[in-house]
Amino acid sequence: MALMPAAYLGKAAALGFSAAVLPGPFQVYLVSQALRYGWQRASLAALAPLLSDGPIVVVVLLVLARLPGWTLSALQVAGGFFVAYLAWNALRAARRPVLEVSVAPTGGTVTLFYAATVNLLSPVVYLFWATVNGPLFAQGWQQSPALGLGFVAAFYVTMIAVSEGLVVGFSALRGVSPAVTRTLMFLAAGLMGLLAASQVVQGLGGLGVWR
Repeated sequence: MALMPAAYLGKAAALGFSAAVLPGPFQVYLVSQALRYGWQRASLAALAPLLSDGPIVVVVLLVLARLPGWTLSALQVAGGFFVAYLAWNALRAARRPVLEVSVAPTGGTVTLFYAATVNLLSPVVYLFWATVNGPLFAQGWQQSPALGLGFVAAFYVTMIAVSEGLVVGFSALRGVSPAVTRTLMFLAAGLMGLLAASQVVQGLGGLGVWR
Protein backbone atom coordinates (compact mmCIF):
# COMPACT_ATOMS: atom_id res chain seq x y z
CA MET A 1 0.00 0.00 0.00
CA ALA A 2 1.34 3.42 -0.96
CA LEU A 3 2.22 5.79 1.85
CA MET A 4 0.26 9.02 2.19
CA PRO A 5 2.96 11.73 2.22
CA ALA A 6 1.13 14.06 4.63
CA ALA A 7 0.48 11.31 7.19
CA TYR A 8 3.97 9.89 6.73
CA LEU A 9 5.69 13.23 7.30
CA GLY A 10 3.32 14.00 10.17
CA LYS A 11 4.47 10.81 11.86
CA ALA A 12 8.08 11.94 11.43
CA ALA A 13 7.27 15.29 13.04
CA ALA A 14 5.49 13.58 15.94
CA LEU A 15 8.49 11.32 16.51
CA GLY A 16 10.79 14.35 16.40
CA PHE A 17 8.68 16.10 19.03
CA SER A 18 8.77 13.03 21.27
CA ALA A 19 12.53 12.66 20.86
CA ALA A 20 13.01 16.28 21.97
CA VAL A 21 10.82 16.24 25.08
CA LEU A 22 11.40 12.77 26.52
CA PRO A 23 13.96 12.98 29.37
CA GLY A 24 17.38 11.64 28.50
CA PRO A 25 21.07 12.52 28.87
CA PHE A 26 21.04 14.84 25.84
CA GLN A 27 17.95 16.76 26.96
CA VAL A 28 19.23 17.17 30.51
CA TYR A 29 22.59 18.35 29.21
CA LEU A 30 20.84 21.00 27.10
CA VAL A 31 18.90 22.21 30.13
CA SER A 32 22.02 22.39 32.29
CA GLN A 33 23.85 24.41 29.62
CA ALA A 34 20.89 26.77 29.20
CA LEU A 35 20.81 27.40 32.94
CA ARG A 36 24.57 27.78 33.19
CA TYR A 37 25.37 29.88 30.11
CA GLY A 38 22.10 31.09 28.60
CA TRP A 39 20.46 30.40 25.26
CA GLN A 40 23.23 31.78 23.03
CA ARG A 41 25.62 28.96 23.87
CA ALA A 42 23.10 26.22 24.63
CA SER A 43 21.25 26.80 21.36
CA LEU A 44 24.35 25.64 19.48
CA ALA A 45 24.33 22.40 21.49
CA ALA A 46 20.75 21.76 20.35
CA LEU A 47 22.16 21.29 16.84
CA ALA A 48 24.31 18.36 18.00
CA PRO A 49 22.08 15.66 16.41
CA LEU A 50 22.94 17.09 12.99
CA LEU A 51 26.59 16.37 13.80
CA SER A 52 26.25 13.04 15.59
CA ASP A 53 23.29 11.23 14.06
CA GLY A 54 24.73 10.82 10.56
CA PRO A 55 27.32 8.25 11.71
CA ILE A 56 24.69 6.68 13.99
CA VAL A 57 22.26 6.15 11.11
CA VAL A 58 25.01 4.62 8.97
CA VAL A 59 26.06 2.30 11.79
CA VAL A 60 22.48 1.24 12.45
CA LEU A 61 21.52 0.63 8.85
CA LEU A 62 24.75 -1.00 7.69
CA VAL A 63 26.74 -2.30 10.64
CA LEU A 64 24.77 -2.77 13.85
CA ALA A 65 22.94 -5.92 12.78
CA ARG A 66 26.28 -7.64 12.18
CA LEU A 67 27.85 -6.71 15.52
CA PRO A 68 27.73 -8.98 18.60
CA GLY A 69 24.88 -8.47 21.04
CA TRP A 70 27.06 -6.98 23.77
CA THR A 71 27.98 -3.94 21.62
CA LEU A 72 25.09 -1.77 22.76
CA SER A 73 25.68 -2.73 26.40
CA ALA A 74 29.33 -1.69 26.17
CA LEU A 75 28.26 1.56 24.51
CA GLN A 76 25.78 2.14 27.32
CA VAL A 77 28.49 1.76 29.97
CA ALA A 78 30.82 4.16 28.15
CA GLY A 79 28.01 6.66 27.73
CA GLY A 80 27.11 6.39 31.40
CA PHE A 81 30.62 7.32 32.47
CA PHE A 82 30.70 10.25 30.06
CA VAL A 83 27.35 11.56 31.36
CA ALA A 84 28.71 11.14 34.92
CA TYR A 85 31.64 13.36 33.94
CA LEU A 86 29.23 15.99 32.61
CA ALA A 87 27.15 15.71 35.79
CA TRP A 88 30.26 16.36 37.88
CA ASN A 89 31.08 19.46 35.84
CA ALA A 90 27.48 20.66 36.20
CA LEU A 91 27.61 20.11 39.97
CA ARG A 92 30.84 22.10 40.26
CA ALA A 93 29.28 24.93 38.26
CA ALA A 94 26.15 24.90 40.42
CA ARG A 95 28.25 25.37 43.56
CA ARG A 96 29.77 28.60 42.23
CA PRO A 97 27.93 31.92 42.36
CA VAL A 98 25.88 32.34 39.20
CA LEU A 99 27.53 35.67 38.38
CA GLU A 100 30.92 33.94 38.12
CA VAL A 101 29.72 31.89 35.18
CA SER A 102 30.70 33.40 31.86
CA VAL A 103 30.77 32.28 28.26
CA ALA A 104 34.24 31.65 26.90
CA PRO A 105 34.83 32.68 23.26
CA THR A 106 35.26 29.06 22.18
CA GLY A 107 32.75 27.68 24.67
CA GLY A 108 29.98 27.13 22.14
CA THR A 109 32.12 24.78 20.07
CA VAL A 110 33.08 22.76 23.15
CA THR A 111 29.45 22.54 24.24
CA LEU A 112 28.42 21.33 20.78
CA PHE A 113 31.17 18.70 20.85
CA TYR A 114 30.11 17.44 24.29
CA ALA A 115 26.45 17.32 23.26
CA ALA A 116 27.33 15.36 20.12
CA THR A 117 29.42 12.95 22.19
CA VAL A 118 26.48 12.37 24.54
CA ASN A 119 24.41 11.35 21.51
CA LEU A 120 27.12 9.14 20.03
CA LEU A 121 27.47 7.24 23.32
CA SER A 122 23.74 6.89 23.93
CA PRO A 123 22.34 3.47 22.97
CA VAL A 124 18.86 5.01 22.96
CA VAL A 125 19.62 6.77 19.68
CA TYR A 126 20.91 3.58 18.06
CA LEU A 127 17.92 1.56 19.27
CA PHE A 128 15.51 4.27 18.16
CA TRP A 129 16.90 4.25 14.64
CA ALA A 130 17.14 0.47 14.56
CA THR A 131 13.57 -0.17 15.71
CA VAL A 132 11.51 2.92 14.82
CA ASN A 133 13.05 5.48 12.49
CA GLY A 134 15.07 3.03 10.40
CA PRO A 135 12.13 0.88 9.24
CA LEU A 136 9.95 3.97 8.65
CA PHE A 137 12.69 5.64 6.63
CA ALA A 138 13.11 2.46 4.58
CA GLN A 139 9.39 2.40 3.77
CA GLY A 140 9.47 5.96 2.48
CA TRP A 141 12.72 5.44 0.57
CA GLN A 142 11.30 2.39 -1.21
CA GLN A 143 8.34 4.44 -2.42
CA SER A 144 10.44 7.48 -3.29
CA PRO A 145 13.92 8.63 -2.19
CA ALA A 146 12.51 12.14 -1.86
CA LEU A 147 9.85 10.87 0.55
CA GLY A 148 12.45 9.05 2.65
CA LEU A 149 14.63 12.16 2.81
CA GLY A 150 11.53 14.19 3.67
CA PHE A 151 10.94 11.89 6.64
CA VAL A 152 14.46 12.55 7.93
CA ALA A 153 14.08 16.31 7.38
CA ALA A 154 10.69 16.49 9.14
CA PHE A 155 12.03 14.49 12.09
CA TYR A 156 15.13 16.61 12.66
CA VAL A 157 13.53 20.00 11.93
CA THR A 158 10.86 19.27 14.54
CA MET A 159 13.25 17.82 17.11
CA ILE A 160 15.71 20.72 16.84
CA ALA A 161 12.96 23.35 16.88
CA VAL A 162 11.47 21.88 20.07
CA SER A 163 14.93 21.54 21.62
CA GLU A 164 15.65 25.19 20.87
CA GLY A 165 12.35 26.09 22.52
CA LEU A 166 13.38 24.19 25.65
CA VAL A 167 16.73 25.98 25.66
CA VAL A 168 15.09 29.41 25.42
CA GLY A 169 12.55 28.52 28.10
CA PHE A 170 15.07 27.31 30.65
CA SER A 171 17.48 30.11 29.79
CA ALA A 172 14.73 32.60 30.70
CA LEU A 173 14.63 31.11 34.20
CA ARG A 174 18.16 32.41 34.78
CA GLY A 175 16.68 35.90 35.12
CA VAL A 176 14.30 34.97 37.95
CA SER A 177 16.91 34.92 40.72
CA PRO A 178 20.37 33.46 41.33
CA ALA A 179 18.92 31.12 43.97
CA VAL A 180 16.39 29.65 41.53
CA THR A 181 19.07 29.24 38.88
CA ARG A 182 21.44 27.43 41.24
CA THR A 183 18.65 25.17 42.50
CA LEU A 184 17.72 24.20 38.95
CA MET A 185 21.38 23.62 38.11
CA PHE A 186 21.71 21.30 41.14
CA LEU A 187 18.59 19.43 40.01
CA ALA A 188 19.93 19.10 36.45
CA ALA A 189 23.28 17.82 37.77
CA GLY A 190 21.52 15.33 40.04
CA LEU A 191 19.30 14.08 37.23
CA MET A 192 22.33 13.65 34.97
CA GLY A 193 24.01 11.67 37.75
CA LEU A 194 20.99 9.38 38.08
CA LEU A 195 20.84 8.85 34.32
CA ALA A 196 24.56 8.07 34.27
CA ALA A 197 24.21 5.51 37.07
CA SER A 198 21.21 3.94 35.34
CA GLN A 199 23.12 3.59 32.06
CA VAL A 200 26.14 2.00 33.72
CA VAL A 201 24.02 -0.45 35.75
CA GLN A 202 21.93 -1.47 32.75
CA GLY A 203 25.00 -1.76 30.52
CA LEU A 204 26.89 -3.92 33.00
CA GLY A 205 23.79 -6.09 33.37
CA GLY A 206 23.70 -6.54 29.61
CA LEU A 207 27.34 -7.56 29.68
CA GLY A 208 26.55 -10.24 32.25
CA VAL A 209 28.45 -8.64 35.13
CA TRP A 210 25.43 -9.47 37.30
CA ARG A 211 22.13 -11.17 36.76
